[in-house]
Amino acid sequence: PGHPAGLELALAERYQANGPSAARSSIAERATHTAARLHARGAAGLLGYVREHDDAPPWDWPAQRAAAGVPAALLERQPYGRIDPEDLDRALADLRRPADAA
Repeated sequence: PGHPAGLELALAERYQANGPSAARSSIAERATHTAARLHARGAAGLLGYVREHDDAPPWDWPAQRAAAGVPAALLERQPYGRIDPEDLDRALADLRRPADAA
């Protein structure tokens, strides 16, 4: 959207339709939502991202990974707004590793 009002609307819709939140849904509901979105897009893998000092997302990760049904890797303790390149390389290698080798 080129017009500021269009941008505001797009941002509002993005945050309104962001999926189930931790405050309003269970781990299982969030995992089911993630899996549905992943499969709707035909994704071949799931890459999780957790910022430094955010201890909540790793609680969801086992359920997210199990529900996804595709290779999954988690980037934990990442600086806000960035990804450590070495951590990303490790995560991508995990995604490429055959399931029986994981």
